[in-house]
Amino acid sequence: MVGGDKTARSLQILGLSKSYGSRRVLNEVSLEVKAGEVAFVLGESGSGKTTLLRLIAGFDQPDQGSISIDDTPVVSCGGTPEMANGIGRQIFVAPSRRGVGYLPQEGALFPHLDVQGNIGFGLKSIPNKKERLDVIEATLLLVGLDRTFLSKRPSQLSGGEQRRVALARALAPGPGLIVLDEPFTGLDTRLREDVAPSVIDVLRTAGTTAVIVTHDQGEALGLGDKVAILSSGSIVQFGTPNEVYNFPRSLEVARLVGPTNEFTGHFITRTELATPVGNVQVDAQERNSHDSGKTDPTVRGPAVEVMLRPDQLRISVLNNGGKSEQKGDPSKEVQATVLRVYFMGGRSKATLLVGQASQVEAQNHDEVTSQISDDPHTGCEIVVQVDSTMGIKPGDRVRVEVVGQGLVFSN
Repeated sequence: MVGGDKTARSLQILGLSKSYGSRRVLNEVSLEVKAGEVAFVLGESGSGKTTLLRLIAGFDQPDQGSISIDDTPVVSCGGTPEMANGIGRQIFVAPSRRGVGYLPQEGALFPHLDVQGNIGFGLKSIPNKKERLDVIEATLLLVGLDRTFLSKRPSQLSGGEQRRVALARALAPGPGLIVLDEPFTGLDTRLREDVAPSVIDVLRTAGTTAVIVTHDQGEALGLGDKVAILSSGSIVQFGTPNEVYNFPRSLEVARLVGPTNEFTGHFITRTELATPVGNVQVDAQERNSHDSGKTDPTVRGPAVEVMLRPDQLRISVLNNGGKSEQKGDPSKEVQATVLRVYFMGGRSKATLLVGQASQVEAQNHDEVTSQISDDPHTGCEIVVQVDSTMGIKPGDRVRVEVVGQGLVFSN
């Protein structure tokens, strides 16, 4: 660690709740982050993300629950199991004694201090000025800046440089755990794509456990070791990026972590559904969760919600005779008309009409979620992602084929 000899520390949260007046902000949140992990908390505005970080850092007190660092409680109050059994006591360790670094939104650098003063603000416990300066310079190098920045004021720094200095200030005391509140908010896209990975690299190099809140699904999935999905004050899923993206526990989680195509289908066999986009394969366990176990394909099974990601729908352009040069499984494909094409560089997002129009669209983090009619024979719109070199345009007729398995959720 930069300013101390502390190693990465683990974090344990159990049954944490917090209300402001009559508004419940956090509801029995439980979470465990292992030492050295970078965990993202992903949620929409108002889901309780910042409140959770403030409780971890000690800037606020929960109504009930406990927070432990390296299995040592730093706060414990109200309704914890130990206190309910009469064997616990209320605990609150002051923020200055928790050893938790905190990086607020926008960095919040002190405008009247230069870079040296900002980074050195939390190093007053080092009385020797030379030693303190050594720590400041070492931390500055860690975040990719050199000593020429020491005398600059925040107003003389670019947005990316300000974020790096703010991170250096949080890391300088050598915390084993750091919490970051949407650290990349307000940066333009190109700068964000440069700064975000470099900040994560710095955290890993420093050997610091990190909890980062964001509403950006790409950041959480692309940079985190673990992702916690926070919705209306509750953790609804916690796991690796692959787990929460490919195996969401609910449609709500699926929508939060990426674009979806959603529609109602009916089981025709134990592992196959009839849907508006053709027959979709699902895991056999999905059928067990949603049906009594009938396997007669002539019997219409129960209606269930099916989800496919846009990249699970492949298309090929039909020729004038209405045929595609590519051969596929007829049961897994349908024909469609291109309605809109959104160019995004190497990839494009296309909206297709399958059959007669009947569709409701919902915006989710600037991605389209298509919700499709419950009748497999009724027309609908779907969203697909394609290689821009295909050159498709509105009015083109295409063949749509489902790739991979769908996910099933109860109606």
